[in-house]
Amino acid sequence: MRSDDLLKLLTSLQKADIVDITVLEVCSYTYLNISHNISISGCIFKEEIIFTDCHFSQAITFKNCKFEKGICFNRCTFKDSFTLESTDIQEETIFRDCTIASVLFNETHFKDVLFCGYLKNSAIKNEDFVFQNATLESLKLKDWDCYKPFRLNDVLLNRLIINKCTLINEISFGLFEGANFFFADDIYIESTTFKQRVDFFDGNIKKMIYAHKVNFEEQVVFNRNFCFTKLWLAEVRAKYSFDIDFQDNFEDLEINDCIFDTSLSVRDLEKLVDWKKTISINFSGIIKGNYIIEEIPTISIHFSGINYGNIICQNINTKFITFTQFRNFSNTGKVLFSSIHPNQHFNALIINDSNIGNTEFENIDFRNFNEFVIVKSDVSNVILSNSLFPKIIQIASKNPTLGYGVRDFEKINDNMYYRDSYRQLKLAMEKMGNRYYALVYKSKEMYYHRKELNWGWDKLLLYINYLSNNNGISWIRGILFTLICAWFSFIALNSQLEQPFFYWTTQINFYESIKIFHHNIGHFISYLSSYPILKLDGLKDSWLVDLIVLLSRIFISVGIYQIVVAFRKYSNKI
Repeated sequence: MRSDDLLKLLTSLQKADIVDITVLEVCSYTYLNISHNISISGCIFKEEIIFTDCHFSQAITFKNCKFEKGICFNRCTFKDSFTLESTDIQEETIFRDCTIASVLFNETHFKDVLFCGYLKNSAIKNEDFVFQNATLESLKLKDWDCYKPFRLNDVLLNRLIINKCTLINEISFGLFEGANFFFADDIYIESTTFKQRVDFFDGNIKKMIYAHKVNFEEQVVFNRNFCFTKLWLAEVRAKYSFDIDFQDNFEDLEINDCIFDTSLSVRDLEKLVDWKKTISINFSGIIKGNYIIEEIPTISIHFSGINYGNIICQNINTKFITFTQFRNFSNTGKVLFSSIHPNQHFNALIINDSNIGNTEFENIDFRNFNEFVIVKSDVSNVILSNSLFPKIIQIASKNPTLGYGVRDFEKINDNMYYRDSYRQLKLAMEKMGNRYYALVYKSKEMYYHRKELNWGWDKLLLYINYLSNNNGISWIRGILFTLICAWFSFIALNSQLEQPFFYWTTQINFYESIKIFHHNIGHFISYLSSYPILKLDGLKDSWLVDLIVLLSRIFISVGIYQIVVAFRKYSNKI
């Protein structure tokens, strides 16, 4: 059949029932005004069929047809339903600038489907736009205003693309509590506004859901039965709740330059998923709004960018928590970690080139983490509530696969990075009134500061502080330092006695040394108890004796002072 013959069938009959014909030519029709029903079944179209500026007053149906090329509708109006049923379309299907009352694509195979332009007739907004039992390589919605509920049920496609659209009514992928599913490899949503609720009910996305410059003006729900591997949100604005219930396939969530006015909630509150792999959640760019991540094992959370929002992570098992080039200023953003537990294998907290501001850690023992890395970062405003940091930190991860920490070409002096990290922790502990941990981190700070210095009086002073009480935290060292200084001064003064208690030679072994100490312990105690005089009967009258007594008084006084300082390490006064 030729295209002219088909045109006569479409226009000449009061009701067009066209059955079992084969059209061999390209069919291009313009300005048709068809006021009756059209039913086309069992037909084969060898070439493309095009309708331009046509008006269909009644229903039009294609059933059990085959289009070996494409089908295109330009600026057409469908006052009633448009149906494709049990039909095979082997090239692109295009609806451009069309007004459509209702659409049903049922048990139909498409190659590519494109809807673009503007739906001009908003008065017919209550009819559904439905893909059902359909197979597509791709579905593209571009520059399209759609006033209808948009539903994809029992649909299998490779790629869904929604670009520069405004979707006025509800959107659903699969049916809730039903046997209808949505299957796709990828979903790409770009520069689009969803005016009503968006529901991801039953479905499976093999690869990724990508949303860029998307506005959600109502609630968004990812049901547990909707499976996806990766969700990437970039420059997304959600005015109401954005809820994600986890399922087995989930691996990666990327959040970049997003705003969630109410909240983005990621959770597994029902604890139905048996987690055997680690999922990753990444925050980057400008972070605004509210974020809740809770009741999820095993997870890695990565932060970068600038935070102006509120991020809550609670009741999760974590593999990695990393801050890289992250800025969380105290007067703008809040980050809370509560009841975080490391997973059974390798785990780490890494803070690199970041200012984490008033980040709060609640009910967490970081001593159970394999690695605790702080380098080139400001952690002086952190808040610990029933939480503990480890006494020893790192400036780089020992795990070569992580890549966090100071790179070789950045290294000026490892001691400098260690010193500054411990200084930050010291300041944080001082602000919280934790004197003991402030002294612990001060001790580490001074240790690495001493290693930075060349030999001189400052380095000697720091070394004495380290030996005498470990910079204020070890009273045992203070006592040992005092006793050792007193014993050496006792030995030195013994040599200046008219009748020495003992004679010390290089031939004396360890056993004989212990024996000498045992026989003279009484003399030593009497000598030490006479402090600050340090009296021994029978001393020679010489300047050397006076010098030994003076130096002994200085070092023993230092030791006694260090004992007192160390005993006051739990004092409330910093």
